[in-house]
Amino acid sequence: DANIFGHVVDRDTHEHIPYATIAVTGTAFGTTTDASGHYFLKNLPEGALTLEVRAWVMPRRRSR
Repeated sequence: DANIFGHVVDRDTHEHIPYATIAVTGTAFGTTTDASGHYFLKNLPEGALTLEVRAWVMPRRRSR
């Protein structure tokens, strides 16, 4: 079995993205990132895998 771990970050700000959904294409495997944007997928089939990441990111707001 294979394991994958890592974190999801915003392409522009490089901030970690909490609660993003990660799915392994073509399988029933998936998870979400934790509050700090980290994830861990375990007991995956060995070989080349494709991950799909989806996240809803709120735009930043500034208040005065």
